[in-house]
Amino acid sequence: MNDGVQEVEMLLRTISSKINKETKDNLSKFNLNKSRFFVLIIVSKYENITMGELKKEMHLACSSITNLVDKLEDDNLLKRSRSKEDRRVINLHLTEKGEELLESIMTFRCQYINQAIKKLDVTETLQLKDTLKKINQLLGESSC
Repeated sequence: MNDGVQEVEMLLRTISSKINKETKDNLSKFNLNKSRFFVLIIVSKYENITMGELKKEMHLACSSITNLVDKLEDDNLLKRSRSKEDRRVINLHLTEKGEELLESIMTFRCQYINQAIKKLDVTETLQLKDTLKKINQLLGESSC
């Protein structure tokens, strides 16, 4: 394998690990873990996401999704509602409290990342963003 590829993989993993560690420390202040945080992110991303769709997005068992959603609902961060088209379908939505909490956590994450990004010049920042976008797009097109 190309040493450059291994170094890029290691750098991406290390950066991700640093962001995740800082996020984990911040999440604990709000009685959240990474799984509960990711549920909030996914539910905010997709309007009227169903329990089944959330299960597919998170690659977890139904019982695990139900447990996560139950806890988020108990904390008034998420709410369930029946679909008007099909009463058997349960849609998930963030509550106002959930939206505010998610925004607060995402602001924290962005501020943490910005500590490093702000030390780059404008050209480096744009180049980094464009390169990451391209890698993300290319990874979506193929697999190893």
